[in-house]
Amino acid sequence: MSMDTRGVIEFALEKEVMARRLYEYLADQAGMDEARMMFLELVSFEAGHIDIFVKAMAGEIKRIHFDVKAFLDRAEAEPFHIPGGVDEKTLQESPMEDILKVAKSFEKKMSEFYKEVADGAASEEVKAVGVRLSKEELSHFDHVTRIEEVLNLTLDGDDGEFHAQ
Repeated sequence: MSMDTRGVIEFALEKEVMARRLYEYLADQAGMDEARMMFLELVSFEAGHIDIFVKAMAGEIKRIHFDVKAFLDRAEAEPFHIPGGVDEKTLQESPMEDILKVAKSFEKKMSEFYKEVADGAASEEVKAVGVRLSKEELSHFDHVTRIEEVLNLTLDGDDGEFHAQ
């Protein structure tokens, strides 16, 4: 990973905020109570990742004088966007199945990111948290897959990638 410590912290926090915001939006849009509850579980998981990551990185955060609260406030105020080409407009105009494909791809990428954090960590605590969060992001992929099934959106050959029309 070619990011410095500040870059790693900013990347992780911003992506966790955006993931939480995505699942909040999808929970509001879900037509079925079961799917809504599953999205709200993901909201809780993503919010928890922020706390877990900040605690693990506390020494580095202090060392570089990183203002977590100010950064999170800015991330909350940013226009919604996640890798894979989903912004606020796309989110509102795309069918749920397309957004869920992006969500699954995003969860895979975040799992890879946290694995890289673990692989590059000097601290055993950061290494352990990176491994934990990598596994949790993969479980989110499975969670989104179950939501697709609940909503009857599962497609044969779904690769978890968004293919713009």
